[in-house]
Amino acid sequence: MTILISEDQYEKLVKASLKRHAKDPEPNIEGGTFDLNGDTIKYSVFIRKDGYAYVYYSYLGQKHKVHIMPEESFIRLNKKEQEETIEFRIKKDIQKKSQQDFINESDSMNWMKRRANKESMKKYITNAEINFPTLCDDFDDEFEFVDKVIDYAVDEFLEEFNEDIYEEDYYSDVLDYLRNLCRNEFDEYLLDIYRTTCSEENGF
Repeated sequence: MTILISEDQYEKLVKASLKRHAKDPEPNIEGGTFDLNGDTIKYSVFIRKDGYAYVYYSYLGQKHKVHIMPEESFIRLNKKEQEETIEFRIKKDIQKKSQQDFINESDSMNWMKRRANKESMKKYITNAEINFPTLCDDFDDEFEFVDKVIDYAVDEFLEEFNEDIYEEDYYSDVLDYLRNLCRNEFDEYLLDIYRTTCSEENGF
């Protein structure tokens, strides 16, 4: 037999359930913290209009949202069970995001290694050389010139192929990879350009 109840009656039943299962007068968890590998995770719970419980949490300076379970199931848990469920969901979400970040980073590095080589970087190095026609006046020595040319070439390469990478956590690793590649392949070539161009024989 199906028993129909009014909205007011439903609200009363929900409140009664919360009182039975909670250990304090405010059974809904408004917020909490727990430790994860030395980092403090702060979170707050909210119920969406669709009847599902979600949690906002902060981790490593960023805010995230993750689904917990239907509200009716959540409110039947006591306070400790709610906390354990929230902590479990957050940890799973962090693990999932970490794995995705690793995949994205690996894909980006593989992409970089396929795209960046001596031949493909040569045109960027050449463009950078052209950008500094008064190299003897602009730089104190050949090493400063080499660094500037390589930085210019690397920036131009990244802007042309992947603008979004500037916002990624592994951006510094990509920079190191490209700079080392250019130094290995073009260092002597660029040093020779400066020394030849800025020699005493040419009036410098």
